[in-house]
Amino acid sequence: MLTAIALVAFTFQKLGPVLPPSCSSAFQTSVLAVEELLQNSKFEEASKLTRRLPKTSIGFAWDESKIPPTFRAEFRRARDEAFAMWKSRVPNLRIEASSTPDIRFSFEPVLALRPETGMPASHVGFFSDDASQARLDFVVGLKRGRPIQVSEVTDVFDDVAYALGMYFGVADGIFETYVMAPTDLPRTSRTKISGTELATVRLNLSAIAELKQAVVTRTPMTVSKSELFLESSVLKAPPALQGERVELNIVASNHGTGPLAFSMFPDCGCTIVTEPGTIDPESTRQLKLVVDTAMFTTDIEKHVTLYTNDPTAPVRVVTLKVPVKPRYRLISPEGFTVVVPKVGKKMAIYLVPTRSGDIEPISYKFDGDGMGASVTMHPFKGMLADPELHEGPKLRSGYKYTITFSGKMQPGRVFGTLQIYTPNPDFPNITCTMYAQQGIIALPQSVFMGEVGRVPRKVNFTVTGPGTGFKILSTETNSPNLTATFAQVPGTEDYYVTVGYDGKGKPGELIADVRVKTTNPKQPLIHVPVRAILQ
Repeated sequence: MLTAIALVAFTFQKLGPVLPPSCSSAFQTSVLAVEELLQNSKFEEASKLTRRLPKTSIGFAWDESKIPPTFRAEFRRARDEAFAMWKSRVPNLRIEASSTPDIRFSFEPVLALRPETGMPASHVGFFSDDASQARLDFVVGLKRGRPIQVSEVTDVFDDVAYALGMYFGVADGIFETYVMAPTDLPRTSRTKISGTELATVRLNLSAIAELKQAVVTRTPMTVSKSELFLESSVLKAPPALQGERVELNIVASNHGTGPLAFSMFPDCGCTIVTEPGTIDPESTRQLKLVVDTAMFTTDIEKHVTLYTNDPTAPVRVVTLKVPVKPRYRLISPEGFTVVVPKVGKKMAIYLVPTRSGDIEPISYKFDGDGMGASVTMHPFKGMLADPELHEGPKLRSGYKYTITFSGKMQPGRVFGTLQIYTPNPDFPNITCTMYAQQGIIALPQSVFMGEVGRVPRKVNFTVTGPGTGFKILSTETNSPNLTATFAQVPGTEDYYVTVGYDGKGKPGELIADVRVKTTNPKQPLIHVPVRAILQ
């Protein structure tokens, strides 16, 4: 009789909170541990564990003993600015130094290699349920990348911002501009908090409040654990004709005891995904994906990130493969970035419809301010290769657009577009983008390092001259506080030049020159101005 009563009581226990997609595995594990204690009416133990869950009053410790002295003030400022960013987005958030911290920050000269990247880890974080320890022990590497480089202020800002997201239980993401997309490479710009990341924090805090209320009222709670099963993480579509919308379906099942919440994010605007939702326990649902092939003339491979509240693997990536037969090809034998000599030149762009009569241009327009170019069009039939598709010369027919450059153009790389208008309702406006430049150039043409404190900093620029066959022989600067090194961009004719500031200049404006020596007899020396405000 007593056993039956106990079973009935268990059956009618309140189900634990449904956690949002995009919450981390570590956070879910901690929440499930509290729910399990509540399920067994172990309220005192549950109370102790809830104190280790994220909160909006955070204590931190900052161990800078291994940071070089000249870096410490700048790194502290980057930390405080990362804190300020989070405070501006999370209501009532307080972050203060504490002798009993929730997050402990420390630094090491170089962290161990991360197996998935083969590079030193930029940071590592460890959670602890021991009340005598920080909840999150977060270690930042003072060097990172390949080739290895000194960590800079931007890296520290992003690492600290990431640590707070990690503490709040947000899962890693894939969009590199946002806080929760970690990288072991040096950062070039600061990340920001996305709407999804912020929503996850708020929903996590709401779930914690629900657990704490159950502890206070001594209300038993049934564990709510979802478990995602995918029939396949690679979806292959049958061949499609360019312009068709291809539908694929993910078959997702929830083998858990609680609702499975999900949301999907495609890596391209060409892909439409199912709206966020839930899948009930022991249920299956088809999640529809639609790929618009209109902008693609070659086979498509796209990725959709599936976020769920499955504690084992909250983030999954689904690959979509769609073979595409093009309706037309845009072919330029010289490529779409050309070097124009002073005397001018002509280049050809061919529009080749796949099917005769399918796409017949009725007009065109060329926008290329600063190029000093004009365009003519004539029907074409003849032997033509398609390098992008690795096709050799064969008989093709279509339309030839001849772009005539006068040789008088703006300095640097100039952007232009050829708009081709057709009566085809699927392709009323075909856009061809191209670039032109005179000789070998630097991109950007001058470098501004910004306001620089008394810490080293690096910036990059590219030296490019498509089809010129140039090589860089050496790089040098006329400032004792700057260095310049170079490396060829893999698989291209271009070079990266890295300008390094040593952090030892006198306050004021630094104006210098980087000289790039090349093998090109017409341009043996490229000058790139460099400017910085030294503090």
